[in-house]
Amino acid sequence: MSDDELVPAKYRGQIGRKYRSPHQSGYVRRRPIVMEYVRSLLIDGEWPTTEKIARLIEALDRGHVVNSKTISYDLYHLRKEGKVWRYPNSHRVKVEDSEGPRIYPSLRWAADAEGCSKEAARKWLMKPGQMNRRGQIWSYVESPEDRPKTNQRKKGG
Repeated sequence: MSDDELVPAKYRGQIGRKYRSPHQSGYVRRRPIVMEYVRSLLIDGEWPTTEKIARLIEALDRGHVVNSKTISYDLYHLRKEGKVWRYPNSHRVKVEDSEGPRIYPSLRWAADAEGCSKEAARKWLMKPGQMNRRGQIWSYVESPEDRPKTNQRKKGG
């Protein structure tokens, strides 16, 4: 997928457009574009990560600063609506038992909802496919190794 295809169709005319004056017609701020992109990802069943949103902001070619703080600011209203989670790079966890499967956005949420400690949840996730003493099977929805590594410090100088 090219960078231009990341931008939602109705905002493709915004690529490279700079803010000139309050009277310039047609300029759309960054936040609505990011919110539209995240909504389209959610509709397609994809997980909106910080890396994907950063690629969108860079594709707009407006010279915006791309960091986790600005992305978090752009997602504020979607978080309040409950459509995205506070930690976009967390790993979704699936818990299966006799009641059926449940998917949680992170290990922390899964542990709190199931009434166990985070350390116990980590141990159960280390043994995917095995039933624990509660009769539950814990696993990641996607493998953590498959997820892109973001916000990590570079080693060395």
